[in-house]
Amino acid sequence: MQKKHSIIFYSLTVVAVAALFIVGPVHQDCAYHNFADSRTVLGIPNFFNVISNLPFVLIGFWGLYKLYGSSSNLFLKIAYFIFCLGIIFTGVGSAYYHWAPSSESLVWDRLPMTIAFMSFFSIMISPYFGKKREYLVLIVLLVSGFLSVFYWYLGDSGGEGDLRPYIFVQYYPLVIVIISLLMLPSSLFPKRLLAIAFFFYMLAKVFEITDYQLYDLSNYISGHTLKHLAAGVASLAIVATYDKVKPSSGFD
Repeated sequence: MQKKHSIIFYSLTVVAVAALFIVGPVHQDCAYHNFADSRTVLGIPNFFNVISNLPFVLIGFWGLYKLYGSSSNLFLKIAYFIFCLGIIFTGVGSAYYHWAPSSESLVWDRLPMTIAFMSFFSIMISPYFGKKREYLVLIVLLVSGFLSVFYWYLGDSGGEGDLRPYIFVQYYPLVIVIISLLMLPSSLFPKRLLAIAFFFYMLAKVFEITDYQLYDLSNYISGHTLKHLAAGVASLAIVATYDKVKPSSGFD
C-alpha cells in the first residue's frame, strides 16, 4: 500500500513540475493591487481588507497555545509551530500589504503564506520520506517557498515577474489534499477537518475572483474581505488537526 501511494505521489510531482516548464511565464495582472473596497475608516486606508486579517493572528496564537506543553511527535510539533508562525505573520504581512498595496509590500504578504503552505505540506508528505528525512523535507520546502516569492519579485521589478513557482507552492499542496481525502487512510489525517480546510480555501479563491461583484451586490463587504475570513476558517481547521495526525510511519 505504501509503495502504491508513493508511486502516485512521485508521478504527480513529476507531472506538476514538468507542467511548469510547458506553461509559459505567468505574469501578475497590472490591476492586481486594485481592490473593490478602498474605504478609509478610523484613519486606516482599505480598512476592511486590513482588519479582516486579524483572525489569522488570533488563530495562529491559538495554535501556539495548543502546542504549549504538548507531548506530540517532535517533528509534528515543530512543523505545526512553523505553520502557526506562518499564519500569524500572514495576518501581519497581509494587513501591511493592504494598508498600502504595491509589489514591494506584497512580498511581505506572500512570504509568510509560503511558510504556512510548506510547513503543512511537509506534514502531509512526511510519510513518503520517513523519519530520517522529514526534517530535510521541511527545510527544502520552506526554502523553496521563499525562493518562489523572490523569483517572482526580482523579475517583477523589471516587469517580467514569473508566478509559476509561487503558483506551484500554493496549489500543488491542494492536489495532495485531494489525494489524501480520496485515497489515504483516515488514521493518517482527520479527513473531516482536512475537507473543511480544503472547502474554505477554495471558497476563499472564489471570493477573491468575485471581489468587485460581491461588493457591488452588497454595497458593504467585498469579495477580498470575505476571502480573508474564509481562508481564516481554513487555517483554523488545519490548526485543529494538531494532536489528531498520525506521526509519519508510512501508509500502513
